[in-house]
Amino acid sequence: ETDLVPHENGWRGGAQLYHNWARVHASPPRTPDWYAQSPAWAWVGLRGQHEQNIWHTTSDLPAISQAVRRAGVRLIQLTAYAESGHDTLYPDYLPGPGLGGEAGLQEAVSQIHQSGSTISMYVNGRLIDPASSLEYGQRQAWGVRAHPGAQVLTERYGSVIFELMCPGASEWRELFIQKLIYLVEKFDINGLYIDQVCGARSFACYASDHQHTKPNLAWSFYRHFLEDLRARLGEVKPELFLATEGVNDLLGQYFDSMQAHNDWPSPMGDIAQPLHNLFRYTFPGHILNAGCIREGQSGMEYLSLAHLSGGSCDFGIWDWAKLPADFVPKIQNVLDWRQRQHETLQYGDLLPGLRCSPGFQANAYLASSKILVNATRSTPYSGNTPPALAEIHLPNLEAGRIASVRRLHNGQMVACQWQPAKDSVKLLPPGEQIISIEIKLQ
Repeated sequence: ETDLVPHENGWRGGAQLYHNWARVHASPPRTPDWYAQSPAWAWVGLRGQHEQNIWHTTSDLPAISQAVRRAGVRLIQLTAYAESGHDTLYPDYLPGPGLGGEAGLQEAVSQIHQSGSTISMYVNGRLIDPASSLEYGQRQAWGVRAHPGAQVLTERYGSVIFELMCPGASEWRELFIQKLIYLVEKFDINGLYIDQVCGARSFACYASDHQHTKPNLAWSFYRHFLEDLRARLGEVKPELFLATEGVNDLLGQYFDSMQAHNDWPSPMGDIAQPLHNLFRYTFPGHILNAGCIREGQSGMEYLSLAHLSGGSCDFGIWDWAKLPADFVPKIQNVLDWRQRQHETLQYGDLLPGLRCSPGFQANAYLASSKILVNATRSTPYSGNTPPALAEIHLPNLEAGRIASVRRLHNGQMVACQWQPAKDSVKLLPPGEQIISIEIKLQ
């Protein structure tokens, strides 16, 4: 069914209708507090798909964890750890012997935890590699069939042709959950990144012995799949977090954060207009990790997007030691601010009507006793000295309600210049790339 509902108030009117529906059908999960404070991650892979050369071994992970921690990132996402490299051997989620093996990963995780950092592991929620340990009969019984009597549907990634598993196959769901329970119990990891669940195509399945009653209902079983998976993993480790690729309303409620993949091309092409506050306005409480953030201009754009939207970051930086010197403090600012103010950024009301001087964007988040303003400069500047002051107008705020205005600067809260204006308050912070302001109310 499709409902067409007229509304006023621009995009916010439509988003409010969507928000009202989501409050009933797609509530945010109870995210572990440690992860809500520091949900940024940095990817670390050990080997490329069927490559001879090794990028890293498990013994390198503690040092890499320390390197990203210096930029404020407390979590590494381990991927490409199978013996034959990235996108191989699913669902045999074990570190290859030549890459450190199980004992090597256990030791690495222990050292990472001792340093105060965390680690998560990549798994894939859809695909099976025929070269894995799963038997042919299992793959045939659990796979997606595009029409009656068809062969199991396949997808190619790199040189591997994977078979696509149906979430309506109960034995497949159980095997997958058992694989993940083993990872959590064996390695004491802090989280799991389950790839493709919200970021890849869904299919009708014509297999007659799966639990779905109609082919087009096959993918609806991901809701039962993920609800069961989350509950059972939570019994093993209550502070475990789950993340996924892509953004989804119904399925996103089973994940503590979703990877936005802003680097993917838009289906609308050049006619699309980025709306950095739409997701946060519609789905308060859900965490979106912007990225993939790498070196260069696009990385700065995605870092700014993460800050504006009150979310967090998906880092894909190959060598953190070679980052430009002026990039690291900006990363630290965004992540420090998120850690300090995570509750307001995640659950506070997104205020309408902000106005900024040309070249700047801003969002404001309201809690009971404060307003947070996250602002960014649309065009980068070079050197250590930012240009002239930015102007950010907050409407419908009386100057008499303000107790203090401070901004985050080099890890410290310092006074921020401001002025009362007609029907608003005008904030005047330095025109830096990343601007973080706290207004305490009285």
